[in-house]
Amino acid sequence: MFTRHGNDIVCQVPISFTQAALGAEIEVPTLKGTETITIPSGTQHGEVFKIKGKGLPDVRSHRSGDEIVQVVIEIPRKLNEKQKQLLRDFAATEDNEIMPQKKSFWDKLKQAVTGE
Repeated sequence: MFTRHGNDIVCQVPISFTQAALGAEIEVPTLKGTETITIPSGTQHGEVFKIKGKGLPDVRSHRSGDEIVQVVIEIPRKLNEKQKQLLRDFAATEDNEIMPQKKSFWDKLKQAVTGE
């Protein structure tokens, strides 16, 4: 569940795409129980959050490291018809101009093809 990087510990926590898009408060495991963190709306896959002082103690300074929480967005494998229709309706309202990664992909592809 945890990996160690010095005195810091790293934990990957799965969240739903609706939690990532709308924001949520989630419980994450720590070495001494759980901690609540706030996921802001618009969180992207792989984004990292830090919980100060929840890592491992340093043997010399007795200062504890941090817990690094990386969110992993889970995409549902099965959707019912209502969910599919809601996503189709949402897709119809998307503005491609507000998706810089998607735009930059197409710009890179155009540049690779045309050499511009």
